[in-house]
Amino acid sequence: MPSRQQSLQAVFDYSWERLLPEEGVALAQCSLFQGGFTAAAATAVAHVPLARLLALTQKSLLRVVGNGRFDMHELVRHFAARKLPTLPIDSHAVQTDHARYYALFIQQRANQLENETAVLREIQAEMGNIRAAWQWATRHNQPEILRQALPGLTSFFRLTGAFREAHSLLGQTLRQRSLAAHDRSPAAAGAVSAAQSYFVQRVVNLNEAVQLAQTAITIGEELHNAPCK
Repeated sequence: MPSRQQSLQAVFDYSWERLLPEEGVALAQCSLFQGGFTAAAATAVAHVPLARLLALTQKSLLRVVGNGRFDMHELVRHFAARKLPTLPIDSHAVQTDHARYYALFIQQRANQLENETAVLREIQAEMGNIRAAWQWATRHNQPEILRQALPGLTSFFRLTGAFREAHSLLGQTLRQRSLAAHDRSPAAAGAVSAAQSYFVQRVVNLNEAVQLAQTAITIGEELHNAPCK
């Protein structure tokens, strides 16, 4: 570790040791948020009340960034995240709640995207968290979360012209999960493949888009023809 980072780690450790136990847990849980968060999100995901957020702000471990949002310096977030596995809490459950919260967040706004500029801005502010939720659901085999977030996420990418980011994110999911081969929810594989075919047309080439569309159709036919259990 570089000497400067060692010094910053020492400063953080000094501050950490002076936190109340519940403040330390709150700070570590808030390290899951990417690009800031609202007090409502902190309460829903980590059960951290506003008073505790404000206490951490007074100790310069969180900062208020406007519009009711909180954030932390990236190094503080890094150091706090390293504390999370050492605490007597179910960090996996907190991460699951984070992913579910932001999947629901974008699902609830999917139908408003076409005509509401304010909704686009609201989602833009939370893209760090939405992206982290999507990637976590990919790594931890949570196709229900992927399916929940997919319509709103792809609509947002389409409306903002972020074709390359969409292509990269969805492509990573298809490669990493190999959804079409062994996912417990083939419908998720079909949905992601169909969505990716749209962005491939705009980023790569038509042939690959056709292949992805055909994969989505094949999965759909298999699901339709599968015997009911």
